Amino acid sequence: MTTGIIPGAGHFAPEEAPDEVWQAIGRFVTGGVSPNATASA
Repeated sequence: MTTGIIPGAGHFAPEEAPDEVWQAIGRFVTGGVSPNATASA
């Protein structure tokens, strides 16, 4: 499982910070690592 933090967003991140959400999805898909992301197995 991989998690990330979307700055400036609460419970509804896609509605509150859509650009940041798509950037986080892009980093996930391309294997980029967000400085705020954590992973656990």
